[in-house]
Amino acid sequence: METSKLAIDILRKFYGSNVGVVLVEGIPPQEYLASVRVIEEQFLRLEKPLSRDFLEMIAKDHEALFDEMLKARDVRNWFVYNLDLFGENIDPTKATEVMGGLRAAKNMNQQARQLMIARPEANLDYNSRKGFTYHDNHPLGNWCEFYRVDGEKLVSEQSPIKHREGIK
Repeated sequence: METSKLAIDILRKFYGSNVGVVLVEGIPPQEYLASVRVIEEQFLRLEKPLSRDFLEMIAKDHEALFDEMLKARDVRNWFVYNLDLFGENIDPTKATEVMGGLRAAKNMNQQARQLMIARPEANLDYNSRKGFTYHDNHPLGNWCEFYRVDGEKLVSEQSPIKHREGIK
């Protein structure tokens, strides 16, 4: 899939979202960075935008993260990329805390919209880690519309993609 077409398709799903929160998984590695750049450029044109790297967010301590979420409560359009909950070198507890912060930010500002893009090697499947199941308060819960890239199109999903062999 051509990068600009993929980014446009993702933005269309975001603009047409009924719940205002869209998560996209499965972007091919060769298209990922270019897609993120195109989407970031488009977000700059929206009202009160904010783009954040999820991996940088999980590196913050609890207090710094809380302060950032409080300052961002007036943000109308969030773009979060590099999303990952259980991938290699990810602390699932910290990642869950950040997702909780994003959900709280959405709850504080019902007008806010969020677009989240999982990094290519991401693992968002709670069932793939011992002690975690999707039904154990998954931070993505039912507040997102889920999509995955399948060849040439975006396909709607009911929940995050189940962990597949070869994805860490």
